[in-house]
Amino acid sequence: MLLPIEKIVIHQGRIRTNLRFSYGTVDFFPFTIVEIISGELIGVGEAMGGNPDTFVAAAKAMIGMDALAPNTVLEMALLNEPRPFVEREAFSIGLYDLAGKFLDVPFHTLLGGKKRDRVPLMPCIFPGSHGDAGEKAAKFVEQGYNHLKVKLMGDQEEDLSALKAIRDTVGDDIYLQADANNGYAPSDSFLHTLDAFDKCALNVIEDPINGTCRDYADLVGKTAVKIMVDEKARTIAGLVEVVKSDAADFVNHHPDNAGGLDIFLKMSGICESFGIPSAVGGTGYLGIGTAAHQSLASVIGLSFPCGELCGDVDHGFEMALAKALYPVDAGEAIIPDIPGLGVELDRANLEKLADKKVEITKEEYR
Repeated sequence: MLLPIEKIVIHQGRIRTNLRFSYGTVDFFPFTIVEIISGELIGVGEAMGGNPDTFVAAAKAMIGMDALAPNTVLEMALLNEPRPFVEREAFSIGLYDLAGKFLDVPFHTLLGGKKRDRVPLMPCIFPGSHGDAGEKAAKFVEQGYNHLKVKLMGDQEEDLSALKAIRDTVGDDIYLQADANNGYAPSDSFLHTLDAFDKCALNVIEDPINGTCRDYADLVGKTAVKIMVDEKARTIAGLVEVVKSDAADFVNHHPDNAGGLDIFLKMSGICESFGIPSAVGGTGYLGIGTAAHQSLASVIGLSFPCGELCGDVDHGFEMALAKALYPVDAGEAIIPDIPGLGVELDRANLEKLADKKVEITKEEYR
């Protein structure tokens, strides 16, 4: 039984936003949508940007390959491409979606089977001001979310004001995670900053400092605020260094950087073998990647909420590229048991946002 890849369509574009991070302001997010076609079936994948030439070269190599062996297809098609994490992720999602539709099984079944039917979600707050942080937190809690994440700017006074505003608004019972995107410098004084964050009942801080694994290890266990690592653990080699250095209490698996769902599963297994709880994070997808990573979070990352909700929910995007997301009830995504990924590409919105389209069909490209 084979499922030959007959055609691949690559759409690229960008969507406007206005978000502040510790490293600066972001005005737009790039995206790539891939459609992998066999007969009447279409598997859809998504990534944040990526190299157009790498996408095209990989698509040419995939024509004629068997989509029922997605990991082999990924390895062979991207064998000679340097660090194709983003591109590999998009094709990975599309291949698993296509295979699931053909085999009449859900996306999560191909990943090993879901271990929870409902996945708690954690929207991200991008504060414009400390008052704005409190208002956004209140809106999310009113919508039923019990887990919140807030971006920090690397300025203690500003960040404390945002944390206090959130706690003053929603109380101390809501789980609160902060992400500084390496915004603070490693120093003895940062421990005092962590103590101040602890007084705001901050549960977890992600990527707090721009330091080495040794610097991170010096933070672990020093305060009640737990340390989560994201950026340093985005490759298998980096993750191994983190866990061997005792540089984190928890690990965040960041979408779009692992390089595919199969690699996510390997990285989760590494964390499990070292006894380190891990989470599936968020990146601001447009709906296709959202569904993929919520499904992934039903299979792995079982100690934490999932941080991927879709950019039109918490990143200020004007629209999504999925006609409908997974249903959300009481702040939890309900993972469906329908064939494939279970979401449909919104072609009308794709037409509005995409500014480049490439179709690969020729058998000779193989």
